Amino acid sequence: MKKLLIPLYKIVGSRERKNKEIMSKKTAFVVLGFQRSGTSLICDMLNRAGVSFGAPNDLMAPDSRNPNGFFEHKKIFSLSRKFLRQSNIFLDFNYSKDSQLKAFGVCNRVSRFFTRISLMKNLSKVSKKGESFGIKSFPVFWYFLKPYIGERVVFAIYRDPFSVMASFDSAWFGRFYASQILNFWTIAHQDMIFHLSGEKKAILISYEDLLDTEKRKNIVQKMSEISGLDSSKLESVFDDKLNRSGGRASRLKEVYPLPEETKKVLLSLEQMKI
Repeated sequence: MKKLLIPLYKIVGSRERKNKEIMSKKTAFVVLGFQRSGTSLICDMLNRAGVSFGAPNDLMAPDSRNPNGFFEHKKIFSLSRKFLRQSNIFLDFNYSKDSQLKAFGVCNRVSRFFTRISLMKNLSKVSKKGESFGIKSFPVFWYFLKPYIGERVVFAIYRDPFSVMASFDSAWFGRFYASQILNFWTIAHQDMIFHLSGEKKAILISYEDLLDTEKRKNIVQKMSEISGLDSSKLESVFDDKLNRSGGRASRLKEVYPLPEETKKVLLSLEQMKI
C-alpha cells in the first residue's frame, strides 16, 4: 500500500512547494469564529477596507441571516468539510483538538491526497490578485487550512453563548437543543484558544464589545494597527441594525445555567480579548 501512495506523496509535495512559493508573497487576513458569532461582520469590515475573500460567484450568497454576505468561499468550505468526513467526523461543530485528524481507512487516505491538492489550488486562486486576501474559517476547519497559509493576521471573534443560542434558534429553528449548542460553543472556543496560542499576529474580539460605541473605537484602532488597514473604512460597516439578540438571550439565561466547562472557556476568552 505504501508503494502505491509514493506517487501521490510526490504530487502533493510538488503542489505544497508551489503553494508555499505563492503564499510567501501574500498576507492572509483570517477571520476565525464559531457560527452565528459575528465572523461575517468582521469579514464585511475587512472587505470595506479592501480585503477580497474571492470572486462574488465563489462566495456563499447573502440571505436573510446575513444580508451583507457571508464572505465564505464555497469551495474551500466544502473541502474543509470533506477533511472532516475523511476523519470520520460528521458534525462541523462536534470536534476538538484532542480528536484524531488522520484520514480514516484506505479510501479516505487516498481521497485526502486529492482534497489537499484541490484545497491548495483554491487557496492560490483566492490569493491570486493583490498582496493580501481574506479567509473565513470555523475553528474546526482551521486545523486543515493553516498548514497551507503563510504570513497571516488572525481576527478571532466570539459571542456570548446565550446570544449564539438565540441566533441559532432564529437561523435553524428547532434543529438543535440548547444543551447541544452550549456543548458546540464550548468545544469550538476551546479550539479557538488553542489556535490563538500558536499565532504570531492575532487579536480576539468580543461581538458584544463591537456593538458598544466606545469599546468599538479601541477595537477598530487595534485592528487597523495590526493589519495596516484604514480604520475609517473598517468602521464604515456599523449602523443600528446589527443583531443584538439581547432580550432573547436574557430569557435563555434564566432557563439554562451555563455548564462549568463553558464558564471556564468564557472566562478565558474574556481575559484574552482586546
